[in-house]
Amino acid sequence: MKRFFISFFLLINSCSLSGSEPLYLKDKLCQGEPGDYAVIKQEKFVSLLFINSLNAETILFEEITYPSNQKIKTSWQEWIDQKAPGHTSWLMYEIDLKEKRLSECFSFSQGGWLQLDQNNQFLCKLLYLPLYTGHDDLRKKIGPEPQAGEPDLRKAWAPKITFEHEIDKAATTDYFRTKWPQDQSEISNSDIEIYFDSKQRTPFPHWIDLRSPHYTLTAQTLDAGSHLRSPHREMPRRLFEILEPIEISNDNVHIKLHAPLYYKKIELYAIDHSTTNRENISLNFSIERDFDQEIVDLKLSKKEIRRKLNLAHHYTFACLTDEPIGYYFETKQPIRIEIE
Repeated sequence: MKRFFISFFLLINSCSLSGSEPLYLKDKLCQGEPGDYAVIKQEKFVSLLFINSLNAETILFEEITYPSNQKIKTSWQEWIDQKAPGHTSWLMYEIDLKEKRLSECFSFSQGGWLQLDQNNQFLCKLLYLPLYTGHDDLRKKIGPEPQAGEPDLRKAWAPKITFEHEIDKAATTDYFRTKWPQDQSEISNSDIEIYFDSKQRTPFPHWIDLRSPHYTLTAQTLDAGSHLRSPHREMPRRLFEILEPIEISNDNVHIKLHAPLYYKKIELYAIDHSTTNRENISLNFSIERDFDQEIVDLKLSKKEIRRKLNLAHHYTFACLTDEPIGYYFETKQPIRIEIE
């Protein structure tokens, strides 16, 4: 089953269109508040998608999915408090707004983290692509098309706006159009229509319609609201580890970590096992990241090694961080760094 959150963001793309100033989905979402939610139907599933938390650096979503033939007879808050009976998936996503990447995805229903593959990362890039206001004459119309030569007097169609279980019959919508670029995907070159609530009561779209000669998809917001509370206060975190053996290149000594993106403030120490007091020596380094493989390369210059370490001594290396959780990891066996 496609997780709605991924499908939802895969739709928010834009080509280069002329006209008014563009809207960015990232800005819409960041204007939201923790507890803002949308209940979105796509094909045979419905997803309750809501903002768990957000700040200047990250935004954290939860998504609870259930079959569309299941009727939720309680409020959304009561359903969550009852552990969402009947749900097929309960996920939490974290997006790093600075790096424009998905930094973590955890499945509460499976009890573990999901792999951050390239398709999942692709959705984060779309948050920063522009959406443009569509002209009213391009909107879908209500009723049959007029006969040839007759004026089209039909009213423009708009989705129903439901907020906090109540249909707002007087609500209006903001209409956007975009086009998926020509690529090798199943939605290549598709036309996309997106509707937002004009009152801006929710940061989520109320309707997404995708059409191409080979593919169609509709995502309809059945309800939206605010002040939803989650039983999950924060994202479960993976631990990092130092990858051995340590590598030496022409100019640097490389201490590589397997570490998620959210480990950013890292301290590195060499521990001298050739002395009785096992002195801890702080080391300066530069960082290179392979985001897709989650590899962090701590690069120590050979000048730094010669200046701070005794090349005749044996050392282990330790990494320390206190964000987002306090953690310490040390290499297993003391080694002697052999450089010219």
